[in-house]
Order: sequence, then structure tokens, then C-alpha cells
Amino acid sequence: TVLLSGKNNRQLFVPRHFAHGFLVLQPETTIIYSCDNYYKKSAEVTLHYKDAKVAIDWPVVSGDYILSAKDKLGLDFETIVEKLYGK
Repeated sequence: TVLLSGKNNRQLFVPRHFAHGFLVLQPETTIIYSCDNYYKKSAEVTLHYKDAKVAIDWPVVSGDYILSAKDKLGLDFETIVEKLYGK
């Protein structure tokens, strides 16, 4: 994980095809990101944030995480590998 804030002024480069996610820790937060190509919904794949194989150590927040509909329906890692590579 990498903490990005207005105080540390860090940025993060995420290479093409690299899984990534965001967790906002403060209210009224704005995330700005750039892409190297036009958005194509059919190319998008969502990894479930609680996937056991990837085992992301998400920070603990007060209350429940607020997830988008897309994130709630995220796929497990093995299903994504099968979908993308047929393995």
C-alpha cells in the first residue's frame, strides 16, 4: 500500500494491466487519475477487494466500507485469470 495525501504530495504510477484499488480515509476526498488510453468498459475487470489469494491488508476504518456496485461484484483472482488467460 501507498499513502497519498495533500500533505505528502506523493503520486503513484500504476502500469497498464496492473491491478489497483483506492481506499479513501478522509471525507470530502478527491482522486484524480490519468490513463494512457480511452476508457473501454469491455476491457475492465474488477478484482474483489477481499480476495483471499491476493490478501490485501486494507486499513481498518470506523464503520463499514462504502463500495460501488462494481466493487461489490468483483471477481476472485482465479476467476479473473481464467477469464483473461483461459488457465
